[in-house]
Amino acid sequence: MPQTGLDVTNLWNKINGGIEYGLTDRITVGADIPVSFNAREEGYKKNYYTGSGWGDVTLKGRYWLKQYDPRGWNFYVETSVSIPSGSDAEVDANGAWKKPYIVPGSGQWSPAVSGGFQKGFFMDQGTAKLHISGNIGRLWTTGQNDAGYDSADAWYGSLGINYIPGHFGQESDRYFGFGLYLTEVRIAGWDTRNGVKVSNTGGKWFDLNPAVYFTPDNGKFTVSFSVAHPVWMKVHSLQTTQSLSYSFGLAYRY
Repeated sequence: MPQTGLDVTNLWNKINGGIEYGLTDRITVGADIPVSFNAREEGYKKNYYTGSGWGDVTLKGRYWLKQYDPRGWNFYVETSVSIPSGSDAEVDANGAWKKPYIVPGSGQWSPAVSGGFQKGFFMDQGTAKLHISGNIGRLWTTGQNDAGYDSADAWYGSLGINYIPGHFGQESDRYFGFGLYLTEVRIAGWDTRNGVKVSNTGGKWFDLNPAVYFTPDNGKFTVSFSVAHPVWMKVHSLQTTQSLSYSFGLAYRY
């Protein structure tokens, strides 16, 4: 049975760059490029890790079940894959991979599927100023990262609220926002390290970009930039991780 009471606290700061393109008014494709800085982890037996650097790039595609309505309930399904292009955000100050708490899926090819919703309130020139959103998904990992970890499969979910304090033009051609999110990860099964099962892996995998709000728009690119800061992060057990963070962001559609 999984152990409990690990009392692991993660504090991180993250810059996330994003781009999204509307293939149609219901299908979008995009990418997320994260950078962590001044990351700190207080782990088991009070060992500390700090680090910074590029995270893994994620490619994604999203399908909205009906044409997007800024005032209505909008549901989508999404598929994505994280590419082990960076992962140096998960090393300590000496350049070594953080042990024992490796982020699930970090440094590995990690496909995922998810479903979610978005709902807008308080319309202003065709743009909802307040949004609620949430999702639930499943992550798988393939291969092995540079720390030797493999098989960090996980369920994840999130709920959040996002406020757009200002924008220019219809449908948020340019806007800046503020977001607050609660995220949970459930690690399904055991990790292995160099082929040997381990039971002490926990941590944060799933990061959102809550300050930037994407809506499908046929033939349009949206580029975004946001900064996230943690309020709280806790590994309750080997299967459940929760975090609370807030984020500021800017976006431009062209």
